[in-house]
Amino acid sequence: MPLTTTTVAGQVAVPDGAAINGAFIRFVLSKTDTDDAADIALVPRVVSLPLASDGTVSASLWPNTRGLLGTYYVVAVVFFGEVYGRDKTYPMGGIVVPESGLTVQLQDLLDAFAVAANEDWGLVTTPATQTANFGLI
Repeated sequence: MPLTTTTVAGQVAVPDGAAINGAFIRFVLSKTDTDDAADIALVPRVVSLPLASDGTVSASLWPNTRGLLGTYYVVAVVFFGEVYGRDKTYPMGGIVVPESGLTVQLQDLLDAFAVAANEDWGLVTTPATQTANFGLI
């Protein structure tokens, strides 16, 4: 059975409104999970997509609400060569992708996860979590 995905779309901007060139957005599943309905195991591989110069992006991601283990995606933007020729990663937070036949907005998912994280866990804002998921911070 093919993997079910949901389209997550959004826009990322920098404070001065400048064009975003050479940046990527990364989604990393928090841990291995199982889509029981499709009989598929999923591993936390980095899904990295380029941002358009206006900061827009569209990603097809597995809806982790189908999983059995309560996973989430850690989201970050990477600017290549940002600091003294080295890449710079800016963590954005976490998202839980719903199963949906419609496109869901990245910002809505980030907002919902931030509220849940502050109420329940507070887990995506720690440097240790950011380093574990993305390396250089």
